[in-house]
Amino acid sequence: MKNNFYISFGVWIAILPFLGVPGTWRNTLVFLSGLFLILVSLGPTILKKLQTKPKVKKEKTSSKELKFSETPSPSQGEGVGGEVENKR
Repeated sequence: MKNNFYISFGVWIAILPFLGVPGTWRNTLVFLSGLFLILVSLGPTILKKLQTKPKVKKEKTSSKELKFSETPSPSQGEGVGGEVENKR
C-alpha cells in the first residue's frame, strides 16, 4: 500500500512539468509535493520520538532498610592476612 503511494507520487512529480502550469505554480507545486513526501516518509518516526514515555517511579529506600556491615580495620588488632595478633 505504501509502495503504491510512493509510485503514484513519483508519477505526479514526473508529469507535473507537462501539465502546462506556469513556472511559479510548477515550482510551488514541486516544492509542496516534496515537502509532503518528506513528511509522509519521516512522519511516523518523528511522531514515535515525540510521544511521551510513561515515567517509571523509582522506589525510595529508607535508611532503615539499608544494612551496613562493619569490618574491623587492621588497627583494631588484626594483622596481615586477617590473623589476630596476640598483645602481651
